[in-house]
Amino acid sequence: MSTLHIINTTLPVESELYQQLMVSLCAEDALLFLNAGIYSASLISERIAQSCYILESDQQLTGLMRIGQCHLIDYTGFVELGIQHERSISWG
Repeated sequence: MSTLHIINTTLPVESELYQQLMVSLCAEDALLFLNAGIYSASLISERIAQSCYILESDQQLTGLMRIGQCHLIDYTGFVELGIQHERSISWG
């Protein structure tokens, strides 16, 4: 069962929430970073093989440049990700 992991908070590597995320990932999952979660995107995307996405409007608000292997998506892309995956989990 594929899962869309929605990360909307900063996840320090040493945090329990980060550890829970990492052990819950399956090969067919995807991660979407938005809000403050964008600040964790480069660190997390370097350590996983799953597809990573960043909500473009949030990325523009932070002023951060393109982050790691993450793809920028708009709200339509957000909805499409939700449709493509059987379930979603919000981390934050």
